[in-house]
Amino acid sequence: MVRTDIRPMKLEDIYLKITDHTQYGISESFEIASAFQRGSEADGVWKLENKKNYINSLKSHYPTGIITLVKEHTSAGPWKVLDGGNRLRTIRDFMLGMFGIDLDGEGAMNWFDNFSERDKADFNTLLIPCQFLTIEQNDPDHTIADMYCSLNTSAEALKAGELYKAHGWKSDNWAIEVSKKMIGDSWDSVLSDPRIDTLRGRWISTFGDLSEAKRCESLAMMIGYIASAATSKLVNFDSKYTVNKKILSTLAREPSEDKKNAIFNKLSYFINIMSQIVLSKDMFGRTSRGIPTKSKVAPIWQPICENKMTDELGDSMIRFYNVHANNNPEVCAEYTYLLTKGGDNHATFAKINAVHEYIKSFD
Repeated sequence: MVRTDIRPMKLEDIYLKITDHTQYGISESFEIASAFQRGSEADGVWKLENKKNYINSLKSHYPTGIITLVKEHTSAGPWKVLDGGNRLRTIRDFMLGMFGIDLDGEGAMNWFDNFSERDKADFNTLLIPCQFLTIEQNDPDHTIADMYCSLNTSAEALKAGELYKAHGWKSDNWAIEVSKKMIGDSWDSVLSDPRIDTLRGRWISTFGDLSEAKRCESLAMMIGYIASAATSKLVNFDSKYTVNKKILSTLAREPSEDKKNAIFNKLSYFINIMSQIVLSKDMFGRTSRGIPTKSKVAPIWQPICENKMTDELGDSMIRFYNVHANNNPEVCAEYTYLLTKGGDNHATFAKINAVHEYIKSFD
């Protein structure tokens, strides 16, 4: 069970714990960990107006909520900020002189360095409630993500990628690290496997440069590929955290070589087929940061991830998309109708089966 300790801290001490890890030692310092934050670690998602309002609330001695920090029971590193990252960035940036506030409502900016000694002392000694959570050995690996979701239910809704990011906060979940390695860009994975580098290069050649969105949508969808390849079930071909949360626990540790080969071979097979197809926007939509539209590629990924793809079906698909669909508006329209029947973009099994039968009818 998670161990909890709540105590108030002076604002000046919090600032030092964020900015100078030598003051109190690394184990008592704070790290605004990107694993638990929306947006970039440096900037978060607060606009300047949000920051000014927060500092004004502090100066007015209004209640501003509790700061929640977490670490694993064996960790000698700093406390990671689970909730309150935007508040702590704001405190840091204000005290560093990165923005000022309007104290009198007349538009004149007041900077922390220009405060009177009395105002500085009052600001520095403000007490902020802090909650320290220690993750114990027997706590499930999704404990952090569960708490993160719970803490943010009343704020702007969390994106799936942000929950995956929180789930993988220790950088020790194999499936998440593979996905980070595939996306690259802002992700820094400790995983080393040349097969992933090869797959990533081929993926980029087929779908374009991979990069991460502000709220980690690319990571979320790549995990959908990994999870569905691992389970051999299309239902896991989804970016939703609620769909793949339990699967991630089974893929936390590095799987056997046979399991890894099976996953990588499916991704390779998918890239191989997609690389031979003319990816018209009418048939496949637009890729987003190197990630193709899920519903558009589902008819191709489904037989691959579920071990049902044959060379004959693969050849039929390539021939259908390149020869028949791309050169015949009526074929393209019928194919789109079958895939979107019912007025939505959810690629159900019924729709995919109908598409497969349509493709085979051209052989």
